[in-house]
Amino acid sequence: MVVEVDVKAVGVTLSKAVLVAIGVPYGIAIIAHTATGWQQSDPKQNRFSKQLHPSRVLRLNYAIGHQFSAVKWLPLLARSKTFHKNTDQSLKVSLP
Repeated sequence: MVVEVDVKAVGVTLSKAVLVAIGVPYGIAIIAHTATGWQQSDPKQNRFSKQLHPSRVLRLNYAIGHQFSAVKWLPLLARSKTFHKNTDQSLKVSLP
């Protein structure tokens, strides 16, 4: 039994996987640092290379992913705000 493998197709698929595995986390890190400002560091060190260190990039992506877990509570928040807005004024209590 002979199995023929298209080396070019495997290479293209592998290169796309590597690009996604490396490009997406670094892209997120660059966007996050650009939006919030690059951290100032020691003048002897390049601040970009310090912030784009692989361990920092992975920690940043983990933290951003962890923040997205709070998105599941947005429908509950929207319902509670709508419920509060639509209640009768006589039921609302003003606190001192």
